[in-house]
Amino acid sequence: MILTSHVAVGIATAELIENPAASWPLSFGLHFLFDLVPHWDGLTGASKEAVIKPWRWAVIILDIVLGLTLGLTFVFRALWFEGKPFKAFNILGACFFSILPDLLELPYVLFKRHLGRSRIILKIQSKMHWRAAFPMGLFPQLVVLV
Repeated sequence: MILTSHVAVGIATAELIENPAASWPLSFGLHFLFDLVPHWDGLTGASKEAVIKPWRWAVIILDIVLGLTLGLTFVFRALWFEGKPFKAFNILGACFFSILPDLLELPYVLFKRHLGRSRIILKIQSKMHWRAAFPMGLFPQLVVLV
């Protein structure tokens, strides 16, 4: 899934579960569950390319900006408008843990090198991803965002 969809799942988890001891691990686990939804992202099909094409980087950067904007909007809403710093902290953590599997995969994607436990995460990710072609792979993610 695109990172923005994972961030939305992290936000929803933190909104429903106020305890970070429960919402953060759940956000991490839901990452894998939601990767089972047919989806398209900037790296779908990139393994066949010798070098990741520039348009893919544009999609990835746009996704990062949208995900950060969405997550920080909810963090600052909780902090400034609701006056709930603990809720803001919970949302921030849940967003982070919802994208952590993809972050752990990044060293391999960029440098073809595993760091720490990235080999395990990559193995799980490869089995749990259900990638779909563009544009059909975007529609299920729009449902998740709504």
